Amino acid sequence: MLVRRQLAAAGAASLGARRGRNPPEGPPQLFNKTVRGIADSLIGPTLSLGDAIQLPSLPPLTPLANNRFSRLIIYCCSMKLGLVCGPDSIRIAQKLKVDGVSINASDLVTEGGREKLSALRAVELEPCQIAAYSFNPLLPDAAERSIQEQMLAAAIPFVAATGCRDLVINGGNRHPSGYAGSHRDNFTEAILDEIALKLEPWVAQCEAAGVNLTIEPHVQCAINTPERFLQLKSRLCSKRLMVTLDLCNFLAFSELWNPAARLLRICEQLHGHYESVHLKNLGAQPGTHIHVNEVPFLEGHVDWAPVLTAIRHSTPTAYLILEKVKTEPEAEIGIAAIRRMIA
Repeated sequence: MLVRRQLAAAGAASLGARRGRNPPEGPPQLFNKTVRGIADSLIGPTLSLGDAIQLPSLPPLTPLANNRFSRLIIYCCSMKLGLVCGPDSIRIAQKLKVDGVSINASDLVTEGGREKLSALRAVELEPCQIAAYSFNPLLPDAAERSIQEQMLAAAIPFVAATGCRDLVINGGNRHPSGYAGSHRDNFTEAILDEIALKLEPWVAQCEAAGVNLTIEPHVQCAINTPERFLQLKSRLCSKRLMVTLDLCNFLAFSELWNPAARLLRICEQLHGHYESVHLKNLGAQPGTHIHVNEVPFLEGHVDWAPVLTAIRHSTPTAYLILEKVKTEPEAEIGIAAIRRMIA
């Protein structure tokens, strides 16, 4: 099949180069890009990697970590992984050999941001999302909202060039904090009409640029359930309006205690409406009133193994982004756990 011929050609070129013959055209990044493209074209676990690479003309594989063909196995057998771990994200992501890190939309319009993008590519990382969380279509401060609109307008033309299509925004919150508070208007039907009206020109710009205007849902915001997102999307009628599958952000307090069925149902409802998955965990804290904190990936109420299995089978091209990570050891444990769960 075509995929087998592509895999064989890529692997033979790399192994040949290591032995001083048949050097591949272009730098190592070209090979990695080719391999990523092949892996992205696979639509599920139906391809046997052994069938693809066990060809008589290929030399035996070696287990060396720096063997580019051994990296082919990693790319073909696993989904892409991203990491958000504060200002040290790039170094930790490089160490853990994940694929991408988050980039702020505001950085794209500055010289420093473009230098950061070049630095990412130099260490074989990529943007896993373009973050514009501060853009809130319901922001009550008109002056601040204007600043955020100018930032978004300037960033959209640069997004496609990053290779990442997800430009992530707040879906709407009357509370000025964005995500740290709420407002009674958020939970009305009328607010969806207002959000649709305000997002319409931005969706049109994203359609023209070929990128996604991707909403970060949140239990305190107007887009707090899959149903609310789908209602908003029906108002805007655009395939470019997408959502991050941030499952923890959908959970109400009562759902924390046995969330498996609810999370699997959300995955079904939003199938085809997301390209990235945000991974974290939540833990209810003791106290007289409700208080819930983000906790390390393996320490909260959510058992991610069955959820990631479902996502891997339904949306194998989804980008899995471990976020809200506070320390390097926490990142190491979380990424290792995710890799085990999707293996």
